[in-house]
Amino acid sequence: MTILVRAYARDQKESSAEASAWYKDALMSEKRNADDEKFFAYLKAFLVPTLLLKVAIVYFGIHYSNEPGEGYGWGLLAAIALSLFNFAVFIYKNWNETEE
Repeated sequence: MTILVRAYARDQKESSAEASAWYKDALMSEKRNADDEKFFAYLKAFLVPTLLLKVAIVYFGIHYSNEPGEGYGWGLLAAIALSLFNFAVFIYKNWNETEE
């Protein structure tokens, strides 16, 4: 909103072409910042839980292969199920994201 107010005030003081060019640059800069924020939100929502769950899968997988029957198989199944569930939630939340 402040960009619009600044553009209007600048439009009143300067020529229309200069203010219009400044306004377009400001909007493009704002769009780039929004795209960067969206990208980092995707990284946070996708990579962090994925990496943590992969560590759990490796941990339970190694212990299950060394000591079968000690209960590590249940932990391995739970980690795999949680990983798949987390991925499904991520896809569901971002299914209808459209490019503006």
